[in-house]
Amino acid sequence: MNDNAPSDGKGRFLCFESFGLLAGGLAHDYNNMLTAMLGGIDLILCDDIPDSVRDTANDIKAMMLKAATLVRRMLSCASGSEPQNERIDLNVLVRDIVRIMRRAIPDNAVVSIAPTVRLPYVYADTAMLWQVMMNLIINACDALERRDGIVTVTVVPRRLDSAALARFRSDAALEPGDYVEVSVADTGCGIDAALVDKIFDPLFTTKANGNGLGLPTTLAIVNACKGGIRVDSEKGQGTTFRVILPAMRDAAGAVAWPEAPAAAGTPPSPGVSPAASKVAAAPSPPSPLPAVPVPPADASAPSASARRRASGEKPTIMVVDDDTAIVKLLTLILGKAGYAVVTAYGGDEGLEVYRNHAGEIDLCLIDASMGAGMNGLDLCAAIRAASADIPLILMSAYRAKEMSERMAVSGVTTFLAKPFRGGEVVALCARYLGRAGA
Repeated sequence: MNDNAPSDGKGRFLCFESFGLLAGGLAHDYNNMLTAMLGGIDLILCDDIPDSVRDTANDIKAMMLKAATLVRRMLSCASGSEPQNERIDLNVLVRDIVRIMRRAIPDNAVVSIAPTVRLPYVYADTAMLWQVMMNLIINACDALERRDGIVTVTVVPRRLDSAALARFRSDAALEPGDYVEVSVADTGCGIDAALVDKIFDPLFTTKANGNGLGLPTTLAIVNACKGGIRVDSEKGQGTTFRVILPAMRDAAGAVAWPEAPAAAGTPPSPGVSPAASKVAAAPSPPSPLPAVPVPPADASAPSASARRRASGEKPTIMVVDDDTAIVKLLTLILGKAGYAVVTAYGGDEGLEVYRNHAGEIDLCLIDASMGAGMNGLDLCAAIRAASADIPLILMSAYRAKEMSERMAVSGVTTFLAKPFRGGEVVALCARYLGRAGA
């Protein structure tokens, strides 16, 4: 097995260490911006708007969801967290990726999906595989160097022996057996033989505006998925990247196959070109948002909420965040859902507002990181000391894993990851306030 993963160079190590620090530092700002933008788009889509505007808004929302996925993956790679694996049909995933990328594919490139065949499932992180496919398709389009050309994506099942596996680059111990192979082939300029072994090195690039991180990231993801990658190229004759992923197995150890062919009920499409894809409806990408860990609601609702339900009053939610766009967005969303909202900008102000309205507030939405002064966890602890039963929902652009111990100490009820969708917030609040169908 060919293991050429780069490991030398103090500068390279420092670069990735710095990347990890940078990823954590930027995530909060990026996710706050994405939260505000996604919420705004959702509000627009709730209105009566022309179909052309709705289509454009949906395209924008799809790209925002993909941006959120990339931020989540960046944080996962930086923190070394475990992939969120699930059963995946690669035929479906590849079709969705090509369609959703239609605006990013240059006019000179025709991206064709080879006729599909039935595949076994793979068990991997969907967002990670999206990143791999996007990197490879973008690189293939770039390799055409603005000349007309074809990029062909092919997905096939493979049974590979040790000799075949030895041609793939991997940190994993690839065992002979069943795999699914995804190949991306272009008719572009090809790669010089002297450079083939360097293309996976961090920061190495032959592009004028490249950053040298696309293929190293692809290799890291393939390794994390316990797969392998191989490149076949000849200068002037095009390039083919091949990624293999182990076939998923069921509890009995047998290869897991879909019950019916992936394209059942529809004829296999020979390909999706930029022109054809412009008139096709874009499917929603996989959700980049982790599931909100909601523990069972208490059998006895908070007394304030019980009184409001009995009197017909609106439940009151306190929103605390130092980002004015987030506060404004949540005020609009919760107001449309039938809640009264009080707001505060920062932890210190949040504690003051709570004390002034303690008998009226039924639930709190509190951001974890709020600049100078009291942070969200300290605010939760102060409110919890005053009330044992009020639901406290902590919002954060960071991952819950890094704050889990402190959340328990501070009395946090549940965690809401940014960026979130308006429907998620409303559903979560409705659950803890006992408002069915809100």
